[in-house]
Amino acid sequence: MKKFISVVVALMMVFLLSINALAANATWDGSESALWANNDNWSAAYPANSDTATFNAVPVVPGNTTIDLGAGAGVGNIVFDTANCPAYIIGLTGQNLQVSSDW
Repeated sequence: MKKFISVVVALMMVFLLSINALAANATWDGSESALWANNDNWSAAYPANSDTATFNAVPVVPGNTTIDLGAGAGVGNIVFDTANCPAYIIGLTGQNLQVSSDW
């Protein structure tokens, strides 16, 4: 019975660690466009659901600070590094960004 419990606990640990490995936390660089869902605008795949979107510098293309969410987007957290971050407008008229973090 102890061996069975040890195996179950080990499998649960592997599962929980793999959830974090799937996160696509990314930093905006705005190098291609102002479209949120363009992976080329981010340091990794664009963030969604429980991921963190970080804005910490002037975009590669300076005008890409008004971000087009397309049909809408969701993200777990948003981080603005105010020391280096310009003002951003996230979402055009009628667009919504769902932030699902627990405060």
